Amino acid sequence: MPVWFAVVPGAGAAITVMQAGLRVTTEVFGGLDEMDRDSWGAALPGLSFLPWGLTLAAAVAAYAVRRSRHDRAQGEK
Repeated sequence: MPVWFAVVPGAGAAITVMQAGLRVTTEVFGGLDEMDRDSWGAALPGLSFLPWGLTLAAAVAAYAVRRSRHDRAQGEK
């Protein structure tokens, strides 16, 4: 199976999650003065989107590197 079958959808998901994280992060930090004890639960969990997207992008890149090295090593045998 070609490595891009996993890398392209993974990269697309990482980009989408990072973009959502950037939107949520700017909205949360922009509305900190409006946040009170009753509304923090609606906004703060969204702050995990940006680190999640960055971690997913790193995992996809590491998988692509590992698979390409493995495929090259298998081709040399």
